[in-house]
Amino acid sequence: MIYIFVSGGSFGIEEMVASSGPGLTLLCCWHSPSFGRSHGTYRQRVGFCHTRRWRFMLDAAGLGPIWGFQAGWWWSLALSSTPSLYIVLSATYLQNQIGFSDGIYYAICWSVIGVCTVVNVLGIKIVAMDRVCLRS
Repeated sequence: MIYIFVSGGSFGIEEMVASSGPGLTLLCCWHSPSFGRSHGTYRQRVGFCHTRRWRFMLDAAGLGPIWGFQAGWWWSLALSSTPSLYIVLSATYLQNQIGFSDGIYYAICWSVIGVCTVVNVLGIKIVAMDRVCLRS
């Protein structure tokens, strides 16, 4: 899940290139993960225009009942865990570079997650103001 949703596959590429070669790596990284989702997306677009069904039903129509459930399940897990994984990976990188203790590491992780949660709960006005302030 981290390979697909967070890092885009950058971790482990060196080992893949060394073991299989650059051509096969490009072929596998380009073709393998995209085929199932592209076929499912195509089927979703066709089904959505006519039936207005829920996303899971469209995934099931495109990928079949088992893989449609898997696509919906893993996508929902990825949407709930990816934001916190960014924070954890960034804090781990800072800990490796600066060298602070585990207590400070956990404090950074929980404080950033807490601030993001409060901002999301309080509403879109704070999010919009935050975007304006960060862009200025």
